[in-house]
Amino acid sequence: MALMGSANLRFAVFILTLLGVGASMGYALAGHQRLIPYKLLNIAGIIYGLVGVLVLSEMVAKSDPLKKFMVHWVAGGLIWAHTVIPIGALIGAGVGHALSLPSAAITAKFFVSFFFYSIFVLGVVDSVVFFPRMKRFQGPASRTQAFGLILLITGLVVQLLAALQDFNG
Repeated sequence: MALMGSANLRFAVFILTLLGVGASMGYALAGHQRLIPYKLLNIAGIIYGLVGVLVLSEMVAKSDPLKKFMVHWVAGGLIWAHTVIPIGALIGAGVGHALSLPSAAITAKFFVSFFFYSIFVLGVVDSVVFFPRMKRFQGPASRTQAFGLILLITGLVVQLLAALQDFNG
């Protein structure tokens, strides 16, 4: 029974940490004089790409424990981070709005859009990597490869969206 309470406490601390990270990001971004959302998209795309390369690296491909870590812990952490950090960022942007920070509205709009975009990506990660529903993705090797591919494609799409916004902006 004590272990269950300990796991719940760790999960609560993890969620509160993500919420705090999001709130700090939202508040900090709201304080920028002229926030440009496509630059944030570019940063997000690069991060997705870097994590995708790490997931697909030979070091991970040759290690069963690392594959399992990627599909259970990293994929799960990604799902929760994409859910909780934008909510925290909206809280931080809300505080920024109350304090009349210059980019609070842009920050809030960005994180709402990012949240809705990531629902699609998270649905794919959930059904293919975290809780695979197809027989093809039952083993850790295929789940790890799918996870890396999803991250790389998502990173490229996000960077392409950023480039198009920059081109039009």
